[in-house]
Amino acid sequence: MRRMRVHLVNTANSQTTEEWSASPYVQKVRKLATALTTRGHEVMLYASDRHDGECSELICCTTELTPDSEEIDWDPDGPGALFNAKAIKALRQRVQPRDLILLSGGYSQHRIAEAFPGNLIVEPGIGYTGVLDRSFRVWESYARMHCVLGKGCAYQADGRFFDTFIPNLFDPAELPPGNGEGGYLLYLGRLIDRKGVRIA
Repeated sequence: MRRMRVHLVNTANSQTTEEWSASPYVQKVRKLATALTTRGHEVMLYASDRHDGECSELICCTTELTPDSEEIDWDPDGPGALFNAKAIKALRQRVQPRDLILLSGGYSQHRIAEAFPGNLIVEPGIGYTGVLDRSFRVWESYARMHCVLGKGCAYQADGRFFDTFIPNLFDPAELPPGNGEGGYLLYLGRLIDRKGVRIA
């Protein structure tokens, strides 16, 4: 297997730590960094100053975070713009021609994609609506892919034959089985209406 060089860029508003595990974006980035690193790939993670998974190099692009930070601001010129600018500067010092750049924030990080036209851009776990034009897209579910592509957005292209689906990574150690006594309801997902919490 060829060893890949991967530049994995977190969203601007979170740390890739267990403390931030309620964020699905944090979990995707944290677990992907660990999975790729333990399989022998070189993973440079552009995130905050704290990461409790594995990676080859942690590049700090921000430190002003608290666990009660607001949801991601998807505006590329919003609060995440400074994070993106720092990430671009750090990427320019490290990126080589065949490196992959994985962006976890979709359109909010499109300036990063624009800054590296010669590299492959991958969106590794799309659960948002603002996908990039020139990225290789990995959706978290076929349902989400069809929902987003069916809506259409001003800043998004149509689906392509190589768009794909890879389910989210779960570590079995984080989900120990019960003893079989029952008496409880297992729910996996954020506690928001569209996930069906009220129905459950």
